[in-house]
Amino acid sequence: MKNLGVWHNIILIGLSIFLVSQFGVFAHAGAQYQAKWVDQLEGMSVKQGDSVAVWVDVKNTGTAIWSNTGDNAVKIATIKPTDRANSKMYHSSWLSPNRVATLTQAQVASGEVGRFAFTITAGGAPGKYREYFGLVAEGLAWLDPFYFYIEINIQPAVYTVSWVNQSASPTMTPGEETIVWVDLKNTGNTAWLNTGDTATKLGTAQKLDRVSDFASSTWLSPNRAAYADKIVQPGETGRFTFTVKAPEQVGTYKEYFRPVVEGVTWMNDLGIYWEVIVNEELIIKNPIDVGLSSTTSPMILASDNGMVVRRGSDKSMVVRIEANNPATITARNGGYIINVAGQTYDVSDWVKFIPLRNSIITISNDKVSNTYNRFRGLVIIRRSSWSNNVWMINELEVEDYLKGLAEVPDSWPMEARKAQVVAARTFAVKRIQDKRADIFDLYDDTRDQVYYGYVYEINRPGIAEVVNATTGMYISYGGKPITAYYFSDSGGATENVENAWNNGNANLAIPYLKGVLDPYAKPIEWEAVVNQAYLREIFGKTLEKVGAFSETVTDLIIDSRYPSGRLKSMTIVTSTGKRASVTTATFEALVDTGYIKSANFVVEKSGADNAPTFTLRGKGWGHGVGMPQWSAYNMAQAGQTFDQILKYFYTGVTIASS
Repeated sequence: MKNLGVWHNIILIGLSIFLVSQFGVFAHAGAQYQAKWVDQLEGMSVKQGDSVAVWVDVKNTGTAIWSNTGDNAVKIATIKPTDRANSKMYHSSWLSPNRVATLTQAQVASGEVGRFAFTITAGGAPGKYREYFGLVAEGLAWLDPFYFYIEINIQPAVYTVSWVNQSASPTMTPGEETIVWVDLKNTGNTAWLNTGDTATKLGTAQKLDRVSDFASSTWLSPNRAAYADKIVQPGETGRFTFTVKAPEQVGTYKEYFRPVVEGVTWMNDLGIYWEVIVNEELIIKNPIDVGLSSTTSPMILASDNGMVVRRGSDKSMVVRIEANNPATITARNGGYIINVAGQTYDVSDWVKFIPLRNSIITISNDKVSNTYNRFRGLVIIRRSSWSNNVWMINELEVEDYLKGLAEVPDSWPMEARKAQVVAARTFAVKRIQDKRADIFDLYDDTRDQVYYGYVYEINRPGIAEVVNATTGMYISYGGKPITAYYFSDSGGATENVENAWNNGNANLAIPYLKGVLDPYAKPIEWEAVVNQAYLREIFGKTLEKVGAFSETVTDLIIDSRYPSGRLKSMTIVTSTGKRASVTTATFEALVDTGYIKSANFVVEKSGADNAPTFTLRGKGWGHGVGMPQWSAYNMAQAGQTFDQILKYFYTGVTIASS
């Protein structure tokens, strides 16, 4: 074989590309199709398993025009042997196993230079490889005077790891799930992928590939817990986050893990483990105490898996109660009498009923709804030193509390539900931080947030869905949770907090609770007929102050309004001409908001002049401060996200995560 050409080579760190122009390799294609090497990409390197982009510039020295489309397109093809289909450099971007690429230009005329750009894969074991390629005018001829080869020196991929940080070891109850994480640094020379056949995962260790007793349904498989949270380049740190589910057997466990590059290698063993304590009694990590109701009648508590009763002060056990065996609690001065299966326990302390094995507690009492009487968490029975009332208190995880809230329908748009849950979480966290005088954090009704518990949660899964989707998110101002008031409908504008409850006192303004125009309002329009008896009922003390308690109200005059349209002050006029002034704050405190739905209304008078009836025609529903729920609904329907909704109604806030 006579060599009339020259060869050109580049030797690189990890990759060498040699390109050869040579006559006499194949039968001559004639003057129409001839080529000459011009240039190629330089300065590349490659590791085992990596792909690299390369290009070759070739001059058209024949008479035919090269095209990159059509039946006679000019392409790079495998040779030695011709049309070889087993290239170790094959990449999925190739035209076929034996056709690599066509021209980047549409056409290359005689005398012009064409570029062929393509990708190769370092698919073999570490070592040196050489692959030969030629040019072909498809269906016509091989460009015989020309061929080139690529020689790659594959360096081994190095997968090593170092430990950075990890979450604390959890204490759990049987069947409970909790999230753990570990941060690992890539100290090798190869990126950790989080998808595909060679993804890096956290696998079970000691022994390798064992089926874990702590695997949850979220795991990749029973012996693979999680991918990294991103593609982790050499020198970077990635987080592996996953859920562990406690086994049914009580005890202390050590659960070991080790990173693995699937199908390639296990990384160095760092001895990563969590010591997991599985207790029978429920343990609450982020508690909130919800006042269900005060009562003077006996309370009956039961749990599917049993309960333990403990004294509140020293946590000593009173009695262990077996599954489905009810306990009756009767309050007495200075303590409680607990009756279980005919056995009586006299306790001179407040008590906690703690469920076993993560079960649900059922309460039977005339102050607790028969429909919504099942609760996650534990139940506290305690007398308030502030009111002297005996309270039933549900203590549970904040996130579980949110799943039992009945503030918006679970059929509402996802972003509206998210906005509601994040506002509700923020409200709850703020209540926990700003302790009230009583023995719990908040009420289970409209005085705080409407909470129905476990039955509502399982019947309205759309609420639990967004609780899980927004776990830990809250509304922040100045780095702290806000007081996230919300209500039903604005009627067209929300109100400054100082106007709603503090008679416009600017010293009591809160920067994030500013009134805004609300084009997204439903709005709810309402009508309330107010007779003399009702006026005397709600404004009796106000009238008494001006000596007019027994007098007939002859007029209601709106003296002034805030920019939102809500009344600022109203004058009550009696039959003798006496006048009593009522502010928004007083009005809001006195009226039944289920009947007179807002302070944004006009007054119409009818009937006899000496004993008229008043009709209030208004719009909006609620106090007007913060986020209107119906506006959140309409904004979500219009495509806005939960954070956009929240930032519109709470001025200058950010969305943070705990």
